[in-house]
Amino acid sequence: MELKVDKNTLFGDYNAITRNRPYIDKDGRAKISVYQGGDINDPKSYTQKLIDNDMAIFTPEEWKTIDTRLREIAASRQVGIAKLKELGLVYNLANPFASQSLEYMKTSDMHDASVNMNFKVTNETDKQAVKTANIPIPVISWKWGFDIRELQMSRLYNRPLDLQGAKVGARKIGEKLESMMFGANATILDSKKIDSIISFGDSNKLDNNSSPYAFHDWTNTTTTTPAIILQDVLELKKKSIKDKHFGKWILFVSQDVENRLDEDYALDANTKAYVPLMDRIKKINSILDVVVSDFLPNKTVALVQMTNDTIELINGMELTTVQLMNAGGLNFEMLSFVMQTPAVKSDYDGNCGIVIGTYQ
Repeated sequence: MELKVDKNTLFGDYNAITRNRPYIDKDGRAKISVYQGGDINDPKSYTQKLIDNDMAIFTPEEWKTIDTRLREIAASRQVGIAKLKELGLVYNLANPFASQSLEYMKTSDMHDASVNMNFKVTNETDKQAVKTANIPIPVISWKWGFDIRELQMSRLYNRPLDLQGAKVGARKIGEKLESMMFGANATILDSKKIDSIISFGDSNKLDNNSSPYAFHDWTNTTTTTPAIILQDVLELKKKSIKDKHFGKWILFVSQDVENRLDEDYALDANTKAYVPLMDRIKKINSILDVVVSDFLPNKTVALVQMTNDTIELINGMELTTVQLMNAGGLNFEMLSFVMQTPAVKSDYDGNCGIVIGTYQ
């Protein structure tokens, strides 16, 4: 069995994983795959190694089923993380085992470019101001298990192993990663802070006390019309541009205002059909999409510039399951985990391509 690794899943010590994924081969013998270098997607990069028979409990097909199903469940609770992947905003770590954090540079702006009819440059050399920032890279995990009776019943009756505990864990892992992207409070890991969209956007906000433009309560169907909501979105865009972030953006909205986006905005002159407010917002130049997230606090919207200098997913390893313990062939302990974190960034002066709209 070759350990199949997604092309966007890169890690250095491959055998730290393969030796904890023993399998029962077609000849009935227990084996592990040993990576020997080269292309991680090429079966020729692996060799098989025999191990004690009582260590392996799954066939290669069963391992594949577990990985596929748990990744599907985790992804079902991720709308923001899914958008980062869809737009290619993913930074793949060469070896997540070798570092607990990722360092990046925050740089300042510089002078304008010179315009001449020759190569004589008259302006003085400008030096950027630079400071470093660190992004913690956590391991988000869930331990689960089963016993020999559950395993044998699944094989006797030719049905999938009951993965209820693992399914709950996959959902919890997916939700934790998503909440780290949107959460109102920064996540603390051993005194290391992970900034979310909300915690980073606190310094760039439109609320009901803002001047000269006050943000409106989108849940108020009496005073806040679809036209006012559209104007609020345009004001968010204007504030982002003023902060030197020019798109393209996604508008993330909290679940409590989702129904307002389905309201009719105007009558289409050509089709004579009403245009929903969500469709009208998507027609604003450089707004890629409108996405509802139940991880945003109520009465909150976030206009996020979808570029890697604003936000990206730091990817060490996609959801993977390994075997921790085989207690005499009677009880089995498993660990499912990801090594990922959403990274929200700003420049040297604190400018960030996120604008929050809220009403308290």
